[in-house]
Amino acid sequence: MKERANRLYELRKSRNLTQTAVAYRLNLSLSRISAYENGENIPCDVLRVFANFYSVSIDYILFGQDSRQLRR
Repeated sequence: MKERANRLYELRKSRNLTQTAVAYRLNLSLSRISAYENGENIPCDVLRVFANFYSVSIDYILFGQDSRQLRR
């Protein structure tokens, strides 16, 4: 779980965004963004929102790799 939280943190930082900015843009509370970046489980619908917002696959957020890489 910590890896997923780290990926969310890294995605946000790589775009020079604050947690407040992400919360505003995704219409989530700042406490929710913080909780997800600290390892709290992310509901599927919110996971989809993060993936779309950061232009990555859900697999990348969950596993650190694209789904094509999982099908070896």
